Amino acid sequence: METNHWIKIADDENSLQWNENGIALVSIENKEICIIKTTEGLHACNEKCPHAGAPLEVTGSVDSHCILTCSRHHYKFNLKRGRDAFNEGYFLKVYPVRKEADGIYINFR
Repeated sequence: METNHWIKIADDENSLQWNENGIALVSIENKEICIIKTTEGLHACNEKCPHAGAPLEVTGSVDSHCILTCSRHHYKFNLKRGRDAFNEGYFLKVYPVRKEADGIYINFR
């Protein structure tokens, strides 16, 4: 089984449509994925909050510690590991992102 499935999502950051919170939505293999700008670079995660299914491209905001907060119920998720800050067992699926000379890629596995 192949463990690396890098997919090009954009030629560069400027070709993505960022909202005011630094979140862009892309579709990969019929699945919506959030691309998120942070002080540490780009991150990617599922588009829906695992707590109540809120659309994170609308309800999400990110702080300087790479913590994504869903404003619907104020659940917080670490964008590096996907774990919720309240340790209630919610897990946000996160994906590795890399920037290359020819574009931005997500390891969609």
